[in-house]
Amino acid sequence: INMKKLVLIFCVLFSLNLDAQYVTSLAKNAATPQDGGVTYFLPRNVVEVEVTIEETCYYMGPYSEYASSLLGLTNYIRENKTELNIVGVNVDTGVEADPNAVYFIAQDEKSKDPVPNIIMNENGIIIALGFDNMAYKDLTKPCRLYANDMMAAYEEEVSFIDVVEMPDNGEDDEEGSANKKRITKDDRANLAAEQIRKFRNAKYEIASGFQEVAYGDATRVMLERLDNMEYEYLCLFKGKTVKRTYNKVFRITPESNQSNATVTLGKLAGGETIKIQFDSKNTTPNVFPLGDDIKKSAQANKIFYRVPASTNVKVSCDNKILADKQLIISQFGEIQLVTIKGNKALFNPNTGELISLER
Repeated sequence: INMKKLVLIFCVLFSLNLDAQYVTSLAKNAATPQDGGVTYFLPRNVVEVEVTIEETCYYMGPYSEYASSLLGLTNYIRENKTELNIVGVNVDTGVEADPNAVYFIAQDEKSKDPVPNIIMNENGIIIALGFDNMAYKDLTKPCRLYANDMMAAYEEEVSFIDVVEMPDNGEDDEEGSANKKRITKDDRANLAAEQIRKFRNAKYEIASGFQEVAYGDATRVMLERLDNMEYEYLCLFKGKTVKRTYNKVFRITPESNQSNATVTLGKLAGGETIKIQFDSKNTTPNVFPLGDDIKKSAQANKIFYRVPASTNVKVSCDNKILADKQLIISQFGEIQLVTIKGNKALFNPNTGELISLER
């Protein structure tokens, strides 16, 4: 065994001296039997990006090809298509237990003192240590549990009014059945255009008093009904536009090695790519990372906690920045140790940060 390893072994043995009340280990490396201690987690943050999308669907009218020739229209829908417009983006974080930061606290074999009382929330995230009785409110910020797609408006079924067929010509065929004239698309388009002209003429006569009939309060109702009927027939030529708004939620749990990385979240219905960029450079300049040997070895009368990282988060769609926000992301920070023997400690359940240490 070389001198460096001997010094390391000596330091570990020295840390587990007779004054040790308890030892804390990374759970998977804990040497003490699991039934004699307590397991706790540090928190990690989930980033949730909620994109509000306005979807506009354009539907051609069945007689759009006649819009110009029969009605002189120039502004009408010439093809079926869908356009997506992002009208809002919200970026937030939730909290969950970090399976990569789970620790085991056990009584030291040579100590008669029990392990200090540990308070955790329902997810096993440490909140306090050393308090015998403590009334606390769990302020952990939960992750939202809705699905990735939330429709804020139901999908409307688009339909067009039917044009009434031409009447019988009064003749019977050999079987005695009514002989109806076969109606073509041209015929239907002309019938629809003629109906629009009738609606407009009827509105003019009512509004101008041409009919010399006092309709009273019914005038407004009649004009509204004629407007609605004219609109339905006009849609046969102009087409229909339907707008609906919905939210699409992207969720990511960043890995610690993504603290300065760009990650693809997913795609929108139109094929647009949504990305998120993390930048937590130099956010904890005075916090030095623990060595792997310390992280993996048992620590006497000490607790592992986190110093979280403040992270600049940008959300973009096809290289256009949609949101730029500063967030706390725990797993981008550093895991540290604090000696707690005879002391009481409080931890932030959203970040794992030590917020109070007292006797």
